[in-house]
Amino acid sequence: GDVMGYAVRTKRHRYVEWWSWSLGRRVATELYDHHQDPFETTNIATSTSHADVKQQLQAILAEHQAAVPPPRLRH
Repeated sequence: GDVMGYAVRTKRHRYVEWWSWSLGRRVATELYDHHQDPFETTNIATSTSHADVKQQLQAILAEHQAAVPPPRLRH
């Protein structure tokens, strides 16, 4: 399909954004804390107590995404 996941990982966290190229926007996010949840069973992306971590990782991912154009869709 036209949904692609992009991730960034630190020693403690993994953050993933899922993008729909046909919609031209992010459609889902995931955030995991490997110190608390090494098997990634609980997505904490909507947790207000982790909002600062999510924002930092979003910025890192956005910086790298800007350097790489999105894939072209086949029609």
